[in-house]
Amino acid sequence: MAGFTPSFAPVGLLNDDSNAVGAVHLGVVCVADATGRPIAIRETDKLEGAFVAASTVAAVRDDLETWSRLAFDFLEGGSVGDA
Repeated sequence: MAGFTPSFAPVGLLNDDSNAVGAVHLGVVCVADATGRPIAIRETDKLEGAFVAASTVAAVRDDLETWSRLAFDFLEGGSVGDA
């Protein structure tokens, strides 16, 4: 798998005018199949992470930053209007 780069499929644009940071940014939401890819956090002094089931993310949905919450809701087919 060395050198394998997953293809990214754009599935939407993310615009959030509900806060000052979101109001001046536009995001592209993409889906990529990372199955079998070695994934690592680069800023280990600041961050940690792992792949988890959607149900695990749903359990902390309300604690996510707005963009993450909007993307999660969209990808899970939930209501985007709940943000």
